[in-house]
Amino acid sequence: MGGSKEKKLVKKAIKILAGSQIIFFLIFIIMICSLALVLQKNKNSDGGFGDFSDIGALGVPIKLVPYFNEASKITGIPNWVLAAVAKKESGFRPEAASSDGAYGLMQIQKIDHVGSGADLWQYLIDIGLGEEYKKAGYKFSGASDMWSIYLKDARAQAIAGAYEMRYYANYVLWRKDLVSNLDYNSTENMKLINWKANENDSTFKELLKRTFACYNGGPTYGMNVNLDTAQNNYPNDVFKFAMEFRSAGLTSAGGSGIKGDNKTIEKAIEAGMKWVGKSPYCFGGGRTQSQIDAGVFDCSSLVHYCYKSAGIELGDVIGVTTFSLLNYGKKVSPKDMKRGDLIFFDTYVINGHVGIYLGDGKMLNDNSTQGVWIDDLNTPYQQSTINGEVRRIVN
Repeated sequence: MGGSKEKKLVKKAIKILAGSQIIFFLIFIIMICSLALVLQKNKNSDGGFGDFSDIGALGVPIKLVPYFNEASKITGIPNWVLAAVAKKESGFRPEAASSDGAYGLMQIQKIDHVGSGADLWQYLIDIGLGEEYKKAGYKFSGASDMWSIYLKDARAQAIAGAYEMRYYANYVLWRKDLVSNLDYNSTENMKLINWKANENDSTFKELLKRTFACYNGGPTYGMNVNLDTAQNNYPNDVFKFAMEFRSAGLTSAGGSGIKGDNKTIEKAIEAGMKWVGKSPYCFGGGRTQSQIDAGVFDCSSLVHYCYKSAGIELGDVIGVTTFSLLNYGKKVSPKDMKRGDLIFFDTYVINGHVGIYLGDGKMLNDNSTQGVWIDDLNTPYQQSTINGEVRRIVN
């Protein structure tokens, strides 16, 4: 009997200890998520740029993305290149003005104050920018009139910056003997640049960085400066931003991103894209409205949030898990995978992680290392954990 009592006491002690460990674990998770929530609120309270909310891919204001897309279609320069230049030049501020007379998102100069004193804007309008503006629907009586419009119009600023970027890209291609004739207005020549090249490809880096240097300091400076010691580290900074935006899959009209035809899928993806690089991973996060508002998720709650934002409920958010998501949509073969499909991975358990397929071998997901992020499915880690489970939520 005494032995039986001792066993009961031991079992009781184990239960109490196990229970206290579970309680401690839950308290720890709550503390971590609360800390993430506070940090995210502080991060999001820095303010944007006027009425342009800083909620785009990796900080690109969402209202500017359509302007970069349009300018990309006009010039053949990928939108992620244009976004990179705008980030370096103005921090995405259409109202930005510099001491040397450059204005707007892409910091276009009207007068060459430090050089010949020439009217640079008049030159651009005369050689082709004016025609591009007319095609885009702008009505103006002359260069000065269009300049007045430009100063107040972010769309016009994006078009002008893209036009000048193409101007210098054509110049660099000509100087590198990649084209026989110099045509500043050639969009066709932009196809000579492999925009999907590896970022360490020497030719790709040279062409882009020289173009950025020319944009910053003019053709003579741009073609001769040591790129590693260029003023303000301009070509290297812009190249770095460009690679980040390209990797993030900024919804693209001419770059590496893929935009689908289904509006529901695009709306779901857009909802998640605004948190890329801004949302910490929190196991169990995204189940309360305050966490959702602050962008604090885990992998399954992010997927739930994205599709709910597009009008599709994938069950009760309180109970959403990777396992519950397996009950929605229809199973499809990995070889038939399309943008918007849910992809599952075997991590700490079978089907322990989930993401949204973007196309081009990329997925939107909330991972424990970077939080909400765009990951490449072709990396060794992703290839070792992807399990072939794919669910299509929207046909």
